[in-house]
Amino acid sequence: MKISRRQVYDFLRQQEALERDSGKAAPERERYLNSAFARVQAMIRRIEPKKGMRLLEIGASPYFTSRALVHYLELEPSQYVMIDGARPCETEVRKTQKTFLDRAYDLYVMNAETQVFPFPDKAFNYVICQDVIEHLIFDPLFLVQQSHRVLKTGGILILSTSPAVFSWFVTLRHLFNLPVESGYDVRRHDPYARHNRLFSLKEVGEMVAGNGFSVIEAFNTTHPYRVDPLMSLRARFFKRSLYVLDKLTAGLGRVMPFLKEKAGMQIWVLGRKDRECGRITYPPTMNLRGEFEDAP
Repeated sequence: MKISRRQVYDFLRQQEALERDSGKAAPERERYLNSAFARVQAMIRRIEPKKGMRLLEIGASPYFTSRALVHYLELEPSQYVMIDGARPCETEVRKTQKTFLDRAYDLYVMNAETQVFPFPDKAFNYVICQDVIEHLIFDPLFLVQQSHRVLKTGGILILSTSPAVFSWFVTLRHLFNLPVESGYDVRRHDPYARHNRLFSLKEVGEMVAGNGFSVIEAFNTTHPYRVDPLMSLRARFFKRSLYVLDKLTAGLGRVMPFLKEKAGMQIWVLGRKDRECGRITYPPTMNLRGEFEDAP
């Protein structure tokens, strides 16, 4: 679906303004939106709207993508289902609802890396997993296998994550001995709130290709920044400079293959379900013992 970054940004800002007027929006949501809107647009562009299609989004909070999907794809409640995270100690799958544009959509609160998805086989045309696997503690392959199970034959898994290999933001912060990750979440004491494992483009591609999918697209993207006008000039220059450096590296990657998977601040892999998957196959860099029996 063709849509511009500006359209997505303006729509989400408008929705956040409504939340703020109702007293629900928090300042951190505004900061998150300023850096996340580009990946929302990149994901929506890769969905081909079809009558009666069904989508499952894993890790829906803070619901920027959810709102944009419902708005631009005109999804009815019967077409769109969400999974949101639960703490490791929670064993019960709770079903609730989330309202977008005055319509209520099903939301399942569960642990997507340990609990079987509460949906029948071959129920969805798309499964979207945006910036989730880097937060997982135990094993992202269970989530990939469950996504495969609930996808129809020919269905698409859209998987994105933060890269481990290369980002000018990460590189420069390392050089100046600055923290790369956020701190521990002292409010929730929740290990899922932080990044627990970062991946390379090759690893994510192998995770998808080795578990019942054909990779139809694998790439890196860079994020533009919508910087608050009141932010200091130094911070604004720093963020804009990193974005330009990432874009230059991405350009070089087109002519220098060894830079291809090192360019950008976001990894994307799209896989089409084209065969059955009985065994979980791990990339060599994730598990040197290779294949294991199905997860419980």
